[in-house]
Amino acid sequence: MSILDRLFRVGAAKANTVVDKLEDPVEMSQQILRELNEQLQKGIESEAEIKAIALGHRADQKSNLDQAEKWKGKTYTLLDKAEAETDPITKANLNNLAAQSAQYNKDFQAQADQAGGNADREDAALKVMDQKLTSLRDNINKTKNDVELIRSQQKTADASEKINKAMSSVDTDGLVQTMARMKEKVSATEFRAQAYAEVDNSTLSTQEQIDKVLTTDSPTSALEELKRQRTK
Repeated sequence: MSILDRLFRVGAAKANTVVDKLEDPVEMSQQILRELNEQLQKGIESEAEIKAIALGHRADQKSNLDQAEKWKGKTYTLLDKAEAETDPITKANLNNLAAQSAQYNKDFQAQADQAGGNADREDAALKVMDQKLTSLRDNINKTKNDVELIRSQQKTADASEKINKAMSSVDTDGLVQTMARMKEKVSATEFRAQAYAEVDNSTLSTQEQIDKVLTTDSPTSALEELKRQRTK
C-alpha cells in the first residue's frame, strides 16, 4: 500500500470520527423530518401543477367535443338541404359544404380525442403521485413519533450516562476502607484514653490513692463495706 493510500485511509477514518461526533441523534432526526416536509411540499406543488394541466386538457376535450358536435349538426343540416335541393349546381354546392363541415367535425373530434388522451395520462400520473404523497405523509407522521421517541431516549441516555460516569469515578472500596480506618482510629483513641486513665491511677502514691477514694467514694468507703461483710 502506497503512502498516499495510507494517508487517504487515515484521513477518511478521522473524517468519519468527526462526523460521528457531530451527528446528534435529536438534531439529525429533526433535520430528516424537515427534509421530508420539504419533499411533501414540493410534491404537493407538483401535483397541483399536474392537476392544472389535466384540467386544461379536459377543458380542451370538452370544447373540441362541443365543436365536433356542432359541426356534426351542421353537416346533417347541409345533407338534408342537399337531399331536398332539386337544382344540381346548388345540390353539388351543398354536398361540398357538407363534406367540409364533416371534415371540421372530424378535426375537432381528433383534437378532443388527443386532449382526452393527454388528460388520461395526467390522471394516471396523478394517481401514482397521490399514492406516493400518501406514503410520504405516513412516513412524516411516523418520523414525528420517532423524533419524540429519540428525544425522550436521548434525555434518558444522557442522564444515565452522567449518573454512571459519576458513579464510576467513585472508589467504593476505597471509601469503605477509609471508613474502616476511621473506626480503627477512633477505637485506638478510646483505648489510649483508657490506658492513660489506668496509668494515671497506677502512678498515684498511697496517700493520693486514699484521698482519691475518700473524695470520690460515698461516705461508706470500700474498707467499711468489707468490714461489715467480715462481721456478718
